[in-house]
Amino acid sequence: MPHVTITAAPAIARAPGTVCQSSQSRLSPHARAVYSNWAMNDASPTRNASVSAHWPMLPVTAMAAHLLRWARLALLLVVPSGALMFAAHATEMAANPAFRLKIVLIAAALLNAGLFHRWPFRAVGDWDTAVPAPWPAQLAGGLSLALWAGVIACGRLLAYF
Repeated sequence: MPHVTITAAPAIARAPGTVCQSSQSRLSPHARAVYSNWAMNDASPTRNASVSAHWPMLPVTAMAAHLLRWARLALLLVVPSGALMFAAHATEMAANPAFRLKIVLIAAALLNAGLFHRWPFRAVGDWDTAVPAPWPAQLAGGLSLALWAGVIACGRLLAYF
């Protein structure tokens, strides 16, 4: 087997405050504002130990308003397609352990989201931008990522059980 060396592409040197216009034009207006602010601060992840200190603070409430709208729209697409898939192969799916685990994980993820919005998110004004999220909110976020990753994995495993 021949020896292959992989090297990173050379970085393009830019003066602080300059932005690559071709890559910036493909970004949304909000991402463009974040990217421009990042470039103006000359915040390079390779040179700064704490990148988050140089990124503008995005309020949790603004992010939630944007992301929850997309999550609800996605739910309107995913639930009917999942119901149709189940209806087409109901007996096979009901006997499939990956499907049963997927249903349990979905229920746990929905319960986690409900508890998050009932408890830590009610006090979001206290930790919207200036301070880190409290541990219950961080726990709910980590648990949500793990549960939905499990749902996706179980969905992929449906064909193999």
